[in-house]
Amino acid sequence: MKYTDTEIIFLKNNYPSHGTKYCSLKLNKSHSSIQGKAHRLGLKLKASVKSKILEDSHYKPFYKYNVNPNQFIKNFSKESSYVLGLLWADGGIHNKQIRISCIQEDSLVYHPIFQKTGKWNLYLSKSKNPKWRDQGCIYTHNRPLYNFLNDNTYSPHNIESADRIIEKIPKHLQKYWFRGLIDGDGCWYINKNHYNYQFSLAGPYEQDWSFFQKLLEYLGIRYSIQRRVVKKNNNRSSCIRITYKAGVIALGNYVYDTYAGDNIGLERKYLKFSEIKDFVS
Repeated sequence: MKYTDTEIIFLKNNYPSHGTKYCSLKLNKSHSSIQGKAHRLGLKLKASVKSKILEDSHYKPFYKYNVNPNQFIKNFSKESSYVLGLLWADGGIHNKQIRISCIQEDSLVYHPIFQKTGKWNLYLSKSKNPKWRDQGCIYTHNRPLYNFLNDNTYSPHNIESADRIIEKIPKHLQKYWFRGLIDGDGCWYINKNHYNYQFSLAGPYEQDWSFFQKLLEYLGIRYSIQRRVVKKNNNRSSCIRITYKAGVIALGNYVYDTYAGDNIGLERKYLKFSEIKDFVS
């Protein structure tokens, strides 16, 4: 079905903020026609419109879920932003379930933070092998949240950049996303005898680090990216690393500037950063 220039302008001005149904009624065209034309024009729905369409369609109302998806889609909080960062690092999504598995000690720290966003299940298991540490799993079943995460490149063994989800989080809350990410995959390190200060963030060998590079460049921090293959077991990994004290402190100050007041995250990682910051070389 051919579109006039006026109809195309109308679509560009209204489709992202009003959606298919509205444009279909105004232009007297079928839903499939509107969606096809919007796709060809590269038009995308705003996140707030998309979430409302989901809530109004085949899902039950968001507020009836144990975890309201809106907290992760548009009404972000410190806790939901942190959880999104932690899930990027260590979480998994499968068959409408969102979960994170970790050592039991950490799961007991994480769970109260998750609970600030709704009712998350906590399962604790004791290891049968004395060499292994007891485990904890935090999880919920939530179809719209699962679909939202999947649409924003949360997936097992993900190697894509995290720009899509970070850009959705308000600027003043993005530090909580990075705090969650660092609690999952980051490491603060100090060797006082050799005056060695480091921060590293680990990932798969093919990891696209551009999202973290953007943060470090914004903060004026120098960094290196290393990719490693261990031939013995073909273990492949990569990391982005900061190896000088001023850079390590600049990142930590960004991530933890409100930690003393909100206590969101792993205290042991905050204390390790504080040790680096307070050590006089």
